[in-house]
Amino acid sequence: MKNRIFLVTQLAILIIVTMILGCSSEKTYNEEITAKAYAGEQSDVIVYLISSDYPHYENLGELVTLSTDIVIATILNERVEWLNAWVGDIPEEIDPYEIFTIYQIEIHEVFQGSNEVGQIVEVTQLGGKMECTHFINEDRAPLYIGDNLLLFLRAPYTDDFPFVLMNPSQSAYRLNDAREEDGMMNVDEVLEGVHPYSDLFFTISDLITLLDTCWQDY
Repeated sequence: MKNRIFLVTQLAILIIVTMILGCSSEKTYNEEITAKAYAGEQSDVIVYLISSDYPHYENLGELVTLSTDIVIATILNERVEWLNAWVGDIPEEIDPYEIFTIYQIEIHEVFQGSNEVGQIVEVTQLGGKMECTHFINEDRAPLYIGDNLLLFLRAPYTDDFPFVLMNPSQSAYRLNDAREEDGMMNVDEVLEGVHPYSDLFFTISDLITLLDTCWQDY
């Protein structure tokens, strides 16, 4: 399994298509879009389709073992920023900054990791829109403000970088439909990932049992 979860080098970004569109006609990933777009000014929009190489986990046990943090959280808001995702020395000819969408989440339950209930942290994934530059991540997990999610995360490599999903397709499970009428969690409801290619299906009970077994092995 490759040990890089999210790092994207310039060679990994494949510029597949470039389109020229009007800013005012495009929907945005981010609600805090620039005033220029709202004003309806026409300018060039450059769209990049990008992808990266992510690990695939064969089963829930492997995903749990390699995740540093497993939490239930709600997405509060999102923004888009240029971030430096490189670890180690950066070649002089490489621009290390890429566009990432950053989600601010509030934690409601902690299954694994050092986070606390009520804590607000940030999670990021590659891609987003800033002004008239669109980076569309083909592997992106569809995450939305207000979603209540079970998340499998890796802790930041550096203090100034957010948490990252273990991969886009197996790391986020929407819990909105896994609630009883009284609001309590239905721990026996089979969860499905938010990503269309998610291939792990399990319940909260399965996760708790697996975590108990893991702790007994230590």
